[in-house]
Amino acid sequence: MLVGNGHTPGPEVSSWYSGKGDFADLLISGVSITTGPFSNLSAGPFDVDLLVCPACEAPTDLEALHDHIDRWITHGIDPVATCGRCGHAAHARTLRGGDDSVLVGNLAVTFYNWPPLEDAAWSRRVMAVIVECLGSRPSVAQAKL
Repeated sequence: MLVGNGHTPGPEVSSWYSGKGDFADLLISGVSITTGPFSNLSAGPFDVDLLVCPACEAPTDLEALHDHIDRWITHGIDPVATCGRCGHAAHARTLRGGDDSVLVGNLAVTFYNWPPLEDAAWSRRVMAVIVECLGSRPSVAQAKL
């Protein structure tokens, strides 16, 4: 069970998953919702060394990226950076690295110790339910504790 702003999985969502193990019974399992400026770069471990420009795949200037994210978090200024190699201006959420992407937004949902949301063992798509309720897709992060 999560404390603070966390919410445990309800019985209905638990019934949507037929995969191995019951994630809802874990001591630490749940969902937290963050409103206001958010980025996964400031929320937890992230392999930023893998982030590249979406246009030319040059490595991202990590110091500049963190400066842009800091301005987003503290002042709400969109984190757009210009690639030092090709000059492409890219919003932080378009940067990719390995299987991860940078999340930047005003609404974030973090799933702690849940099975991957794209796992075929889900009978209902969790993200589809969230999008249906909100009318748009929030930033989504998954974490293992």
